[in-house]
Amino acid sequence: MILDGSKIVKDPYRLEIDPTLTYDIDLAAERLIVAEKGFEQIVVEIKSFINQSVAYDFHAALGQYLVNKTGLEETNEASTLFLAVPADTFNSFFQKAFIQKVLDQYDVKIISFDPIKRIVRSWKK
Repeated sequence: MILDGSKIVKDPYRLEIDPTLTYDIDLAAERLIVAEKGFEQIVVEIKSFINQSVAYDFHAALGQYLVNKTGLEETNEASTLFLAVPADTFNSFFQKAFIQKVLDQYDVKIISFDPIKRIVRSWKK
């Protein structure tokens, strides 16, 4: 996936909680922040939402996101975690009021992307 204005620095990004517990997050990148004139370290978990049940895919993605977010906090990583989802899923399922409430409650940051062109459509912090 092409992250507009970002430079991919690790693909995948290995998060080591301890020597026996590691997680691979899809990629890590640096994104230029114009207002602050600096770089923001981001980590992106990419999900395809291709199963028949979007709700099942959402539950799995949310669980993985929360584990990865907690792992980043546990290891004092300065990176911001994003969940990347296909734009069509973002524009339909992710706009439901209840799903928005869940995303807000857990402070889930979203990237919507075009899976065909492999480009970012929007960022939601």
